[in-house]
Amino acid sequence: QPRLKAAATAARAMKAWLALALSVRAALPAEHRTSFNILDFGATPGGHVACTAALRAAVAAASAAGGGEVLVPAGLQFLTGAFSLASHVTLRLDGVLLASTDVHDYPAEGWDWDPALIDTHNATSTGIVGRGRIEGQAVPAWVDHYDGLKGWIPRTWAGVHGCVGECRPKLVRFTDCSHVTIAGVEVLNAPDWSILLRRTSFAQLRRLRVHGDPRWPNGDAFDIESGEHITIEDVDFSTGDDCIAISSGNTNPLRRPWPGAAGPVRHLSVRNATLSSRSSAIKLSAVHFGELADNGELTNLSFSNIRIVDSSRGLGFQQRSGSGVWHAITFENVTIDATRWARNTPC
Repeated sequence: QPRLKAAATAARAMKAWLALALSVRAALPAEHRTSFNILDFGATPGGHVACTAALRAAVAAASAAGGGEVLVPAGLQFLTGAFSLASHVTLRLDGVLLASTDVHDYPAEGWDWDPALIDTHNATSTGIVGRGRIEGQAVPAWVDHYDGLKGWIPRTWAGVHGCVGECRPKLVRFTDCSHVTIAGVEVLNAPDWSILLRRTSFAQLRRLRVHGDPRWPNGDAFDIESGEHITIEDVDFSTGDDCIAISSGNTNPLRRPWPGAAGPVRHLSVRNATLSSRSSAIKLSAVHFGELADNGELTNLSFSNIRIVDSSRGLGFQQRSGSGVWHAITFENVTIDATRWARNTPC
């Protein structure tokens, strides 16, 4: 009996302490908070009212507090245009973000000739984690018409916020960042590339599902343009363009030249992946574009436990202009079950 009474007393004390701790936490000013729910910043759920301002305000508050998580709560969906994360600020995505299909919701700031939905520059210790999804809404707003042989034909614009040509947004882009984590979420139906790391190092991508319409143009699942110390594991990618495209520099000569020379891709590991692509499941590009001076090497890359199904090409190697180097690249336990053009013939 004494022991039971003591245990009951301890339990009541713990309950009282937890209640006090929660009340104190609720009363703390914003600078002491670690979680910033976008509902508290005016976000309207339902997917019909743009919540871009609320997301930007939540990121700003978390950054001003020295860091924290911006929460998109579970069970709700929110429409948004372009916004950025910041150093020590992580997007906790448990609900759904719907990418706006209005090109005017992707402002010129931060563009590198092409827009992105979550477009983060020069940040460290940041990323996107959770159990929710980003829905790209790759719908006719971004395309002109459908061609039975070529698939969807993109729309073009003659100057929108400085963008000329195809102004479809990527969904996630980290540029000149470090210590980036993207884990647990789904990224679906990107209007352009799904996830891009540009000159970004010490990144981890884990437990991701990236899917898109196989007829959709430029719908890459994951792209790297220069970076080091990157791990990709436990992923399921199925897209209309390359699943994993790894490049040692700028892969598109239409973009503005990068400031300075591009770097290589080094120390990258991909393991436990299922890939399906209308183009290449894995593409390695050592690139050089003359005046842009964007060239480098691909070195110390490893791929293990990779299953490639229903793809036009399993592994692709490209030297776009006769220069660039591949070195120390290993493949282990990689299977290519069938190609898109020979579904019943093992390769």
